[in-house]
Amino acid sequence: MVRGFMRRFLTSALLLFVTLTLGACTGDASKMASEQPRAHDMSVLKAGTLRHRVIAEFGTPVLAEVRNGTKVDVFKFIDGYSTAARTSRSFLHGAMNISTFGL
Repeated sequence: MVRGFMRRFLTSALLLFVTLTLGACTGDASKMASEQPRAHDMSVLKAGTLRHRVIAEFGTPVLAEVRNGTKVDVFKFIDGYSTAARTSRSFLHGAMNISTFGL
């Protein structure tokens, strides 16, 4: 009788542990999808755009130098997703997590 109780207790404890462990990361996918970088406005990269407008869109340049009398800025950025794409990806990840019970 004690062995049967112990076996059921250990099985229940293991199932509870696995359920809680898997459930801890089910919201991560939808959260990460919503926190992706936003899409940048690439139209500011045409000739004649003011430098401060480009810096406002892409941030501080990683390299700023003068080549042959012309100021050259080099920017490094990650182009992200539109707000609609981030929202829909987050919603779909959440729906998949619910429909698969976190698997």
